[in-house]
Amino acid sequence: MSVGVTSGFHDLFSRLFFSVLTIPFPETWIGDDQVENKEIHALRILERHLQADAHKIAALILEPLVQGASGMRMCRPEFVSRAVNLTRQYGILIIFDEIKSGFGRTGSCFALEQVNFVPDFLCISKGLTGGFLPLAVTATTDRIYDAFLSEHFTKAFAHGHSYTANPLGCAAGIASLELLTQPGIMAKLNRIHMTHKTELEKLSIAFIDIHHIRVTGTIAAFDTPYAQVLKPKFLEKGLLLRPLGNTIYFLPPYRISDLELEEAYKTI
Repeated sequence: MSVGVTSGFHDLFSRLFFSVLTIPFPETWIGDDQVENKEIHALRILERHLQADAHKIAALILEPLVQGASGMRMCRPEFVSRAVNLTRQYGILIIFDEIKSGFGRTGSCFALEQVNFVPDFLCISKGLTGGFLPLAVTATTDRIYDAFLSEHFTKAFAHGHSYTANPLGCAAGIASLELLTQPGIMAKLNRIHMTHKTELEKLSIAFIDIHHIRVTGTIAAFDTPYAQVLKPKFLEKGLLLRPLGNTIYFLPPYRISDLELEEAYKTI
């Protein structure tokens, strides 16, 4: 709750929050000619924080490439790479939240592959079971693991909960991973990506009130002032979309056919 910028969900607990530092997110979209300036500005602020407070900073936590619930805001891999490498120079831990982006959503199995950086912590969940059962994993490097490896309770990481390694959840995870590793799955994800780009270009030509078109892997989004007004009309047409503010986004299941995705765009 502390590291996320609240939008009212957590106000009851705000007096318990600890202090965090933030940097601007250099969100970008197709045709954005200011992206480099935004990235330079964000990196300057990051470096300013590091120079002043590195001794007090525990970690840099970020959703690499795509910020989900904040409006499917996207940034370039080059920016993430520069930000994490700069932070690493100060010996600060890096945490990648790939709960939404993991398992193919960004076009590679994990966004970290496009950034070419291995974080100290990797948080994964949604794609792990395809949403059928709740299951999450926090992966760490050997360095972090060994820091808590001890037979002495005062040093060991003793936290656990009732549903750790739930057999049913793990079975769903194994089944999901078997599907994700089948031959041709990455080609399928690339077809979704290309369909997004083709259909969004058609929409941008047909309607003037569509802005900030962006695509990363199988995730696509655009902004329109009519997003909330359109939601019930989509439902009337059998299209289940949940706008985030003024953002309409697509997060299709991997099993969607090319025809089904094209029909969704035609409905819009």
